[in-house]
Amino acid sequence: MFELFWRVNRQREAGRALFRAIATQARSREFHTKFAVPDTIDGRFDLLTLHGFLVMEGLKGCGKAGERIGTYLATSIFESLEEAIRDLGVGDMGISRRIKVMANAFYGRLTVYAAAEGEAEMQEALIRNLYRGESDRHLEAQLLSRYILQSLERLRKSSAESELLKGRVHFAWAPE
Repeated sequence: MFELFWRVNRQREAGRALFRAIATQARSREFHTKFAVPDTIDGRFDLLTLHGFLVMEGLKGCGKAGERIGTYLATSIFESLEEAIRDLGVGDMGISRRIKVMANAFYGRLTVYAAAEGEAEMQEALIRNLYRGESDRHLEAQLLSRYILQSLERLRKSSAESELLKGRVHFAWAPE
């Protein structure tokens, strides 16, 4: 019985650790400078979603434990979003509606990014979602799509080594 509790607790902590790593990476200034992602609530949400996508894709190769950690990761993401909405002054009555909208956007983007096959399709997905249709962002989208694809490759390898199961994530590179 205690083994089950211990395992669940380790997986919850791994999900939280992955969330902290995602949030740290998504907050890197270079995404707003080099890649011209708007430094707005929407831009920050999209960067968090993008990095959530990367880690969740890596967790797919980790079996049932990866699924459970992915659930804890998603819970941590939405807890942080709820906290951010509350910090903006939204009352209890508006929280659930806004979280529902954000959840739909989050999971919709995960689906779009997962369906992108190759750099060109990922660029299109980024322009449509991250850059909100700004067609003059092709260079930034190209560079960012390379980062995404390299990160996916690295995370899929780390899932085989179970780094993600330990709450550790290594993206393709760390923006400075």
